[in-house]
Amino acid sequence: MSHLGKMVSKDLVIGLQNNKICSTYKNGKQVKNYFKAKNIVSIQKPLELIHMDYFFKTKSIRKISHALVLVMIFLDLLGLCFLLHKMKLSKPLKSFPRSYKMKKKDLKIKSLRSDHGEDFQNESFDNFCEENDITHNFSAAKTPQQNGVVERKNNFLKQLTRIMFNESNLPKYFWIDVVSTACYVSNKILIRPVLKLTP
Repeated sequence: MSHLGKMVSKDLVIGLQNNKICSTYKNGKQVKNYFKAKNIVSIQKPLELIHMDYFFKTKSIRKISHALVLVMIFLDLLGLCFLLHKMKLSKPLKSFPRSYKMKKKDLKIKSLRSDHGEDFQNESFDNFCEENDITHNFSAAKTPQQNGVVERKNNFLKQLTRIMFNESNLPKYFWIDVVSTACYVSNKILIRPVLKLTP
């Protein structure tokens, strides 16, 4: 609108008026409808559905260059697994229930959701899912909203990480420690809207 105002004030376009926005323009600018928030918790147990995606690709002081972000939907709990190689996902996923003390309850990962990245869509990962009776479903191509849970958490982690780096002036190779701290903080402070509890 400010750009249109400048054009009108300087008479750059003959007959241009800046007093209203036509509805056709507004409809043309709207890309897609938003996904409405759910008011119920559709998942009944921990580990029933986990969204996953990758974070950071910078070499750390420990030579680790990848992090797998896992979001457990039931509790909205954020987890991180650090990987030397992007394709070796089976080991961190096996240890994920243990790291959150869920082995005592005999809980197993039932379903995973990811995008169509080659690291998630390969034979070795398919075999891992088959062996452990895990269903792996993908978000639709070019529809990041379907995997929006983990995308939003990724963005939140990146923002917190940037803030912590700016405050501490640490070198970039300490990113694992900073991201781990950001993950810990987010699990302590964010409130699940439906349950009114922190993860």
